[in-house]
Amino acid sequence: MAANREQLEQLVANGVTVEFPNLFSTVEALLRNADSEIEDLIAVGLFEEIQNIASHRDFGAAPFRQLLGPRSLVVWDEVDAGMKRVAAWEARNKPRWWQFWRRRRVFNAKQALEQVESRT
Repeated sequence: MAANREQLEQLVANGVTVEFPNLFSTVEALLRNADSEIEDLIAVGLFEEIQNIASHRDFGAAPFRQLLGPRSLVVWDEVDAGMKRVAAWEARNKPRWWQFWRRRRVFNAKQALEQVESRT
């Protein structure tokens, strides 16, 4: 799917979206009777990639979202919600600026061994 990502990105950037309705109607048909593996493949392999592309481009997700069918939209929104949870987690766990300036204590195995040996 990575090769398709680059191709998809170029098509959208160049405004060549004439095949997108067919693509997304096929995806919708696949999702109607999909097992969990097919749904995961579409969610992660296609929708997450599209959302990732869209989040870094001026065109955003709107050109894709408007082409989604009802089942595709549910999967799309689940992927979007997951990506937002990841972004929120990353923001909460990002190191503070002063943590980069603090002197880090490095574990010195030789020194620790000497301390243990001197106690015995």
